[in-house]
Amino acid sequence: MVKRSKTYSLLPVFLVIVTISYPAMGVLITHSQQDRAIISIVTTHPVLASLIKILGDGGVEVIDLIPPGVDPHEYEPPLDIIRKVGDSDVIIIDALHHLPISDRLYSLYSQKTYVLLDELRKRGWSPQRIPGLNVENLHEVFYDRDALNISIDVIKSILTSIAIKKGRGDLAGVFETNSEIVKSIASRSYDTARSRIIVSGGLVVSLYSPVSYYLLRSIGVNVSIVLTPDPEVEPSPQAIRSLGDLGARCLLISGDLEHLDLNRLRGSLEPLGVRIIDLKIIPQDPVDLLFIPLEISWDLVNRCSPTQSAAYNQEREVGLGYTYIAGLVALAFILGLIIGSILRARRVSHEGQ
Repeated sequence: MVKRSKTYSLLPVFLVIVTISYPAMGVLITHSQQDRAIISIVTTHPVLASLIKILGDGGVEVIDLIPPGVDPHEYEPPLDIIRKVGDSDVIIIDALHHLPISDRLYSLYSQKTYVLLDELRKRGWSPQRIPGLNVENLHEVFYDRDALNISIDVIKSILTSIAIKKGRGDLAGVFETNSEIVKSIASRSYDTARSRIIVSGGLVVSLYSPVSYYLLRSIGVNVSIVLTPDPEVEPSPQAIRSLGDLGARCLLISGDLEHLDLNRLRGSLEPLGVRIIDLKIIPQDPVDLLFIPLEISWDLVNRCSPTQSAAYNQEREVGLGYTYIAGLVALAFILGLIIGSILRARRVSHEGQ
């Protein structure tokens, strides 16, 4: 994950590593390393790519068409790459009329392309409107807790359908198990993050753009203002000055998804006493996706919560520290047990072939 200044001990990290490793250790030693992907999926969104990798296990090859570090709104893959996309089993994009490459893939391969936002709407999920702006927020909808659960079901259904068509119906059970595991871990992550926000006394924050809105709302953080409805468009000077009128303590940005001049923004906010916090919500590793709510809740409570007396704050941090460690250990233990059971099942499946 992204480097951040942390004030807590490395003990939780150590406990997580040990607890995950123990139940899966024996299986990992004997597990075959010869697994080959039988399903090929192309996507144009890093969060989608991470989710598919987790759910697909070793049976799915995931191709994230947009390289890291490039502007997805301007990226145009070489023609040979576009042609190779047609050889994949399926294409999953987040939405139409968002990225040029997504629209192009849909126009070329509409019969094998799933638009996840459309699938969410079909299943009853509706986008929320941006606070203060009468427009729907279609940015990073996967971080909405309900949308994430529905997305997991949609992807599981797609993977299962392809596996059955390829004569590998045995993978349906793997995808089903993985989806329940991911839901369980994500639920615990969101619950723990939300509890931490509540115990801290609650938080009200300002956003540069609506990129992180769904994530913050899902962990119980209230959003007072969004400066710009489009992460590619810088906010007006009037919008920035309004932070001072609101008495905002911090402005949350998502530097990996927003187009902004950080130095200029910092220069505008320093006279107002507003701190910039960069959340960076794109997972660096697929499993990071499930723990981003926890990390962000910790970051916000430590850097954006209202000032309290030193004695109370110390007492609160001690209690929260033990709660946080206990939550991580329990979460890691469950994850380790489930990983072990999955690997055992896969080993038995391979031995039986």
